[in-house]
Amino acid sequence: MLCKKCGFELDSGVKFCPKCGERIVDNSASDTNTPAPEMRKSKRKKKKGKGKVIIAIILVLLLIGGFLVVAGLGTVGGVLFFTSPGYKVMNNMNKGDYDQAVLIYTEDVANNALNKTILNFLMGGKADSVAKDVIKDKMDIDTALNELMILEYMGFDNVNEARQSIAENLVSDYNEGAIDYKTVISELEILYVNGFLGAEDYINSINSDNGGAAAVSRGDSFREDGDYASAIEAYNSVDSFDSYYSDAQQKLATVCGLYIDAVAEEVEKATRQDDYASAFEAIKAAYKIIPDTQSTAALDTVLDACEEDHKDYVKGKAESKARADKYEEALELIDEAIELNSSTYLSDLRSEYEEKYIEYVTKKVEQYVTDNKDEDAATLLEKALGIIPGNRELTQLKNDLDDGTLAEKLGRSKLESFILNSDKKYFTKDDIKDFTSEELRIARNGIYAIMGRKFNDKALTDYFNKFDWYKPVYDPDHFPEEILNDYQVANRDLIIAYEEEKGRQ
Repeated sequence: MLCKKCGFELDSGVKFCPKCGERIVDNSASDTNTPAPEMRKSKRKKKKGKGKVIIAIILVLLLIGGFLVVAGLGTVGGVLFFTSPGYKVMNNMNKGDYDQAVLIYTEDVANNALNKTILNFLMGGKADSVAKDVIKDKMDIDTALNELMILEYMGFDNVNEARQSIAENLVSDYNEGAIDYKTVISELEILYVNGFLGAEDYINSINSDNGGAAAVSRGDSFREDGDYASAIEAYNSVDSFDSYYSDAQQKLATVCGLYIDAVAEEVEKATRQDDYASAFEAIKAAYKIIPDTQSTAALDTVLDACEEDHKDYVKGKAESKARADKYEEALELIDEAIELNSSTYLSDLRSEYEEKYIEYVTKKVEQYVTDNKDEDAATLLEKALGIIPGNRELTQLKNDLDDGTLAEKLGRSKLESFILNSDKKYFTKDDIKDFTSEELRIARNGIYAIMGRKFNDKALTDYFNKFDWYKPVYDPDHFPEEILNDYQVANRDLIIAYEEEKGRQ
């Protein structure tokens, strides 16, 4: 949204332009056809004096009734007049029973030409009268605007002129010193939200004419309402050449202190609920709001305390996860904390838990390999490298797992590693070139052994029976070749080809 006066781009929710001081008023005025809406209340005291007006109206009505009699309508005509819906509407308006007045109008007057004529005759000058009563302090502005809103609903066409008269009187009172800046702006705003859009021009004119004085007054008003952020914006908008600049700067320093105190309370409440996202968000917002000319030392203290609490919270949660061997969750927790506040401590904590995680993964992988669960070991390593990409220790561990070095370190022979991985990877000639002829025979049959084939050869049976993974199921003559996967078929053919090659040498 842009300022209508200077074109400055405005943040959402601001009430005054920080550049020129223009009042920013929402253009979505109330529906003028809706009777008796809820309105902002004036801060001026209510005035008395409606009694004489009502007495005068009664006297006029008596004269009208008498006229009807004289005119030949007789007593019946007078009675009909005084009992007409139009008369009842006026009577309820004068008593302040606006709901009843609107109800009678809607049901008995709005669609009845005669009753509407009577009402227009009785209340045609009501809007002007309301405006005059406000100007003479005989009616408070809240009551006046309520009555004008109802008159507008009833179709009287001089309502807006009455509102303008009230606005002009407010400005006149302000210029004469009868009311202060805060009061005139407040009551003009009431006029605006109750249908008189022209009040915006008066507000802008007052702000333009007053400059620094208006900004300071706005700041005072915001401060009184506890809206310290808006008060800071108002005080800070006063130019250095303005005569109110010194006063604005003094008040700015004070309200900045109040604002930081309020932020500190908000942060403390959030941290008690472990809502550190809201706590850091409030602090970051405060740094943006406080001008560069003001000290942020107190806010720095709030941030330091929040960071300290956050560190203890994150560390405690991470330790709890680690005790349950949930290192992935611990690292995720720390990463989320770093997104909120990228302090050095959290980076160090991340490094500490990376080392603990690598140690955990290494032990787990070695246990998997010892238990002949190489596939589980590979899955864990892949996950770990996703959490700590490019880590040298984990990368080397993966390489050792893939080439069988890790298995050999843990006491597993290269031959057994070949057999256990024959259904998971494609081996090459270099992987088997050091096998003896007997080992090649065992490796070739091991591809079948791992799938549960029995053997007529006692030496092979005795060899495979040494391993927990050997579970003989199929008789040699009835082994289903189709259960071998592509890896196993390729590795079997590799051995056969190499055996034939060695036989020819």
